[in-house]
Amino acid sequence: MANLSSLAAIEYQVFFVAGQSNAVGVADKEPLLNDVFPNYFLSTPKDFVQVYHILNQRLEPLTLGLNHNSNTNWISHGPEVGFLQYLFDHEHVSSDKPALLFKYAYGGTSLAIDWNVNNPDSHYYSLINHYKNFLDIIYLNGDTVSPKALLWIQGESDGGEKSKKYGDRLYTFIRQFRYDILKQTNIKKAFPVISARMKNNKTLDQQQDKVENRDGHFATIPSKGLSLSEDGIHYDTQGLWDMGLRLGEKYLKMERSNSSSKLYLDLLPYPNPVKHTETLRIRTRQSLKCEYVQINLLDILGRKIHSTQIEQIELNEVGLDLSLVRFQLSYLASSVYFINAKYQSCGEENISGVITKQFVVNF
Repeated sequence: MANLSSLAAIEYQVFFVAGQSNAVGVADKEPLLNDVFPNYFLSTPKDFVQVYHILNQRLEPLTLGLNHNSNTNWISHGPEVGFLQYLFDHEHVSSDKPALLFKYAYGGTSLAIDWNVNNPDSHYYSLINHYKNFLDIIYLNGDTVSPKALLWIQGESDGGEKSKKYGDRLYTFIRQFRYDILKQTNIKKAFPVISARMKNNKTLDQQQDKVENRDGHFATIPSKGLSLSEDGIHYDTQGLWDMGLRLGEKYLKMERSNSSSKLYLDLLPYPNPVKHTETLRIRTRQSLKCEYVQINLLDILGRKIHSTQIEQIELNEVGLDLSLVRFQLSYLASSVYFINAKYQSCGEENISGVITKQFVVNF
């Protein structure tokens, strides 16, 4: 393992890259070095940007195009090149803020089958097992990790009939991934999962929208304008670079939003609008303990229809379903309604406040 210092323990920012062929990337590093991006900061390896080489089971400096996708022998690079460059340019990766790439991707893989969390032989569990081996090496050297983000570049293999359930599968995948990663490190803070929009697939885009509405730490970037290779399916060197820059920009926006927000509680009514269900579930985005939380159901004029108070509640943000309360909606007319949450003495700073979110009943 390459240590930045033989005297001090290192805390690595871990960035995961997973998915299918556009996560694997292109086997072409020369245009990146010589023609398009001659000033790429990793044109020579840096000790403060490491990669876990899965086949060799060791940490080593990330070398452009050689060891990115270390679970295969394919020499390639993907969107992580632009992503790391963006973080480096904005001082989020440096000798004082070392980063570690954990990349596990295979071309032609689907979420319905190959990454299915209900399949013990899937790539998902192979990734998790490799991560456990990685942590053994980290801890043996006295270092620590902080999971920061998953860049999930996948979806093309889930077209057709499979696309109709893509949102549910992706939401389940994200929840399970966060849980399995965070439980290894005793960290409760949910990390972002960022994906790219699909090319010319409206159904998959809509399925991604469903996940964004359900998960407060999931976001997408546009794929429009990213240049493709001759096959019209895979992104070329420029396209992958630009995708990485967009991923980096989105990640830092999400990080700033999470760190600067004074609201410790943010409600995510689900589903919204309510159509073929009589129950509205309330989810939260952040993890904290509160003296009490009062949830009020209001009509469009602000009149209270229902109220529930929960005392000494611990909210959990790691991606597991959390229902503060379930409102039976069968007696409501189709209209706009509001969820109003009053929270008292939350978190270490004893924050109190009120949040109101709109939802629609449309039977």
